[in-house]
Amino acid sequence: MVAPSHKSFLKQEDAISMEFATAGAVAACILNGAHIVRVHNVKAMKPVFEVADAIRQSGEEEDAAGSCHGDEQPGMERETVERSLVLACTVVMANIAAQPRGFMHRDFHCRNLLVCPGHNPGIIDFQGAMTGPVTYDLASLLRDCYIAWDDERVAGWVESYRLRLLHAHVIGDDVDADTFMRWFDFAGLQRHIKVLGIFCRLMYRDGKASYLADLPLVLDYVMKVARRHHELEGFAAFLAKHTEGVDLTHPRP
Repeated sequence: MVAPSHKSFLKQEDAISMEFATAGAVAACILNGAHIVRVHNVKAMKPVFEVADAIRQSGEEEDAAGSCHGDEQPGMERETVERSLVLACTVVMANIAAQPRGFMHRDFHCRNLLVCPGHNPGIIDFQGAMTGPVTYDLASLLRDCYIAWDDERVAGWVESYRLRLLHAHVIGDDVDADTFMRWFDFAGLQRHIKVLGIFCRLMYRDGKASYLADLPLVLDYVMKVARRHHELEGFAAFLAKHTEGVDLTHPRP
């Protein structure tokens, strides 16, 4: 937690200049990893939070894309690769931006949920929590990187959650089942693209080979969603060209 609001180091004397300086300090804190920021004028700073948060999420997406493709394969022009990845990131982020925002654990999956003597479930690894799209934690849980549920069951759970959000007035009547499922797809896709990059980085930079075993499931999630949405046809084709017939559980030479 940081509290940069109205501090003397901002070196501003009048109220308006101090507010602008505080906004800059708040944005810098969020972009550098702060998850809780204390301010005096919450109403004025809320748009700053939202914009900085969106930029940070977009940055994660770009980092993950870079981790995934690394050096292009022979015969695949760099420009074509980058165009496919940038288009995918743009479409994903646009769909995430369309969603209402709320608390987001950010890593809400089976390995972070514990069976306890009481008050179940126990939840760990919440230090990365932030505000985010309402479907992100749902996608993290129902399209878990370590366990797969059948599509029919997932669709039922997603619709049940939509109805609960509707009843709680988190979403409006205009958010029908198809719209909400699209949100869910794209929030999950953002997460899984990021995870592909992270798992590869953990192997090739940090030598943690165990994460390779989880790549096929995560890639399967990405491929299914990319093929389901026409805007991502080029991205799906790029992934298919470079992964079909490849055993992802074995390190590259």
